[in-house]
Amino acid sequence: MRLRFPLYRLAAALMLLGLPFAAAAQVSDRPAALLSYGPDLGQGGGSEWRKAQLTGEIRSATQILGPLRPLYSFSVSRDGGFMGGVGLFGVFGLGAVEVTPHFSLGLWQDGPGSFDADELIQFRSGIDFFVPVTANMRIGLGYFHVSNAGITSRSANQDVIRLAVLWTY
Repeated sequence: MRLRFPLYRLAAALMLLGLPFAAAAQVSDRPAALLSYGPDLGQGGGSEWRKAQLTGEIRSATQILGPLRPLYSFSVSRDGGFMGGVGLFGVFGLGAVEVTPHFSLGLWQDGPGSFDADELIQFRSGIDFFVPVTANMRIGLGYFHVSNAGITSRSANQDVIRLAVLWTY
């Protein structure tokens, strides 16, 4: 069973629908740090759980390009793959739930071994849903897709469902 396309389309649709509402959201004017962990479900079959992703992000409070804000991320997988990225995110509220669609351009390598320029450039898009736990902490569930949009044959093709903790500082 291949989950990649339905999840990717859902995340892309939610991200596009949510960005116009980002300007109206009541959001913190403080930067935040995020730590998340979750499995890659994009390849089909049962081996993806070994490719779980640990991701750290810094989310700026500075608005650029309208309601969008800078995002800096770094991910590592259990099998040694890693990606560093720079992108944008928006924030809007649905009641007590904070929704943050995001998009990044990243540099990626699949596990230890030799450098492969064909797999270097990747794009990450996704969406996260957070609920407050304390004044400075939120917990959430999110999804992101990583691929190179067909630039080369060496795409990451990851679909990660993640649990996240977000701290404002």
